[in-house]
Amino acid sequence: MAAAEGDSGDTKGEEFRRNIARARLLPASAGDTLAAIKKGAGDPHGARNGARRWWRAATVAAALLIIGCFRDTTGLRSIHSAAFSVVPRFSASAAGFVDFDRVHILLYRTSGEVALDTVVVFPQDSATVSLMLPVTLEGGSGTESFSLDLALISGTDTVFRGGPTPVTVTVGIIGSVAQVPLRYTGTGANAAAVVIAVKDTSLTFGDSVTLTAAALDSAGHPIANTPIEWESLDTARARVPSPLSGTVVALAQRGLARIVAETPTGLTDTARVTVQPVASTLAVRSGNGQVGVVRTPLAQPLVVLVGAADSLGVRGVGVRFAVVAGNGTVSDTLVATDTAGLARTLWTVGSSVRTDSVRATVVGRSIAPVMFTSAVGAGRATQLAILVQPSTATAGAPISPAVQVAARDTFGNQVAAFTDSVSLSLAANATGATLAGTTRVAASSGVATFANVSIATAGTGYTLAAAAAGLAGATTSAFDVKPGVA
Repeated sequence: MAAAEGDSGDTKGEEFRRNIARARLLPASAGDTLAAIKKGAGDPHGARNGARRWWRAATVAAALLIIGCFRDTTGLRSIHSAAFSVVPRFSASAAGFVDFDRVHILLYRTSGEVALDTVVVFPQDSATVSLMLPVTLEGGSGTESFSLDLALISGTDTVFRGGPTPVTVTVGIIGSVAQVPLRYTGTGANAAAVVIAVKDTSLTFGDSVTLTAAALDSAGHPIANTPIEWESLDTARARVPSPLSGTVVALAQRGLARIVAETPTGLTDTARVTVQPVASTLAVRSGNGQVGVVRTPLAQPLVVLVGAADSLGVRGVGVRFAVVAGNGTVSDTLVATDTAGLARTLWTVGSSVRTDSVRATVVGRSIAPVMFTSAVGAGRATQLAILVQPSTATAGAPISPAVQVAARDTFGNQVAAFTDSVSLSLAANATGATLAGTTRVAASSGVATFANVSIATAGTGYTLAAAAAGLAGATTSAFDVKPGVA
């Protein structure tokens, strides 16, 4: 535009340069007020935003230098300068990490006429932009009202939109402010939730883990390529090196670290990461020395404590339980320690009367194992068994050695607690003989001994049958009775 008649070109040029110098970017954190930005005051979101490392500027703002061709009813009179600052305000604090490369600026008059429609390149390596945009001011007052629309563009995707925002420009005034609320419109703008895949995990000092999260639509379907920002709310315990990645690094302070995943629209989910020292000890906490019954789970679980140098438990450490004596079983062979550093399993002892044992070891650590033992006793008596078989006897004389009958459980273990009566009778008896002597005796320590039974008639192939109430009976092997001395 040419200067109006009578204006000094040098004077206008100097004023123009001064105004351009004043038209600069005003950086802002998401949600900041302009006063706070000018003063460099703290972020209204507090320590949470202060802990972020932004990929680029947290927000953008530009001062638009309006070179107004002031026109009234008499026509073009002069060229004057005015400027206003555009301060975008993001609807969510996470929006600051979404990149863009262009800014689309639309300025409308109150009549709806487009006064300005331009796309400005925002360099990838820049956090600021200064603009000089010529706009003709209509009317004779030197003041005109506009509506401002903004669009932030990344590639082919419009990632943010804002407006219409009312703007008033007055000739000769530099520095009015137009705050433009922006809403995210890029990939994932329709997300209904964000969900972290693993919400509860643990790390030892210096270790790291990479968490993942997905933005979901209202039907629960993942929305691919939705930008998600990560941050630690407990930076003394864990840090997130890059907000664009879910990698979490444990520091050297024990405790819980909260890790937040957030979409540009403000949807959040939180994971809990327990930060702790390296495991260095293993000790029996409870369950050792129990007395068991064959093939029966012990009353108490086997419990170990995995600890660190500070004598506190370490969470998430693998402990392997293995039966090393007896044929018993454990319910869980590999167990991760809980929040207190405890790991437990149930032990079903073996089928023999003996001392069984289980060994517990820490997986992946050179820590001495610990042992559990259990004295295993017999189960309930279910059957009889011939403990001492009859041998060839003499007619009329006690069978020697004495026949002994034992009470046994299902697995063949002698039941020492059995004291019921056991009876003995002839089973195979070709001669029609009778069994003389005490044929019914009470068991002692699970064994019934028949010390004075005899058969008066000589013969071959005799057998004896043992019986007791509620138990399966037993029969001896065949034996002979030879004639007595005349």
